[in-house]
Amino acid sequence: MDEEPAELYVTDFSNVPGADEYREALERARTEARRRYRDHLTTVFDLHGALNP
Repeated sequence: MDEEPAELYVTDFSNVPGADEYREALERARTEARRRYRDHLTTVFDLHGALNP
């Protein structure tokens, strides 16, 4: 097995041009995914006659 590297380099891209737009797009995508999943669960619960969780 190979040895672990002695140092780990981390690059911070939080201030690069476009980072703010990327974070906003990512948040919009997450919000949309949550909404779609919630709608899916609502449909499944309705199909099985479950009470509101």
